[in-house]
Amino acid sequence: MKVTQLLAAIVAVGTVAGAAMAQQTTAKAGGDSGYLKEGTWEVGFNGGGSLWHARSRVNGSPVGVTDLTVLNAMGEANYFVMDNLSVGATVGVLDLIMKNDGGIVGSANAFAGAVEGVIRYHVPVCANIIPYVGVQGGPGYIWATSRSPVIGKATYDDTMWTYGGQVGFKVPINDNVYFDTQLKYSWFQLPSSWAMDISATQLLLGLKIKL
Repeated sequence: MKVTQLLAAIVAVGTVAGAAMAQQTTAKAGGDSGYLKEGTWEVGFNGGGSLWHARSRVNGSPVGVTDLTVLNAMGEANYFVMDNLSVGATVGVLDLIMKNDGGIVGSANAFAGAVEGVIRYHVPVCANIIPYVGVQGGPGYIWATSRSPVIGKATYDDTMWTYGGQVGFKVPINDNVYFDTQLKYSWFQLPSSWAMDISATQLLLGLKIKL
């Protein structure tokens, strides 16, 4: 099963199950803090790395990436536009280290920065755990050094796009601070001159703070 299909299944099952559980419970998520209420602001940060990756493509054909590491660190701010639904933005930095199957691309080390818009829906299951699903996407800039058996060493820098989806859950530490665990799928649309894109699934851990 492809990564995108797996994540779509996780999101669908999680949303349906969470909605059903929410209808059966009267517990208030976030205790008495009103965390999921309209008008609430939160800030936070997450960091982590890739669990696995999908295949990249070169000139329209799939090419196996035998070794891909994506490290991600980001800060964010979110606003609840209605109960349980937040919109916000993240500013993140990424470190991508990749090797392919020995073809024309060879290996590359890349450093990127990205700004993503984020929409999340939280499912108020109970006071002790708050699952959520979301989507994200936005522009970025990437700097890379590649080593190819065909063209040797080369450096690049250009704009890129990143977008995808996420599932996760938050656990309250107190009324204003929440531990956040997130599984995030990202598709990195690299410059067209690179003739390749990469996708990765990352496990990110962090904190969210209610203002």
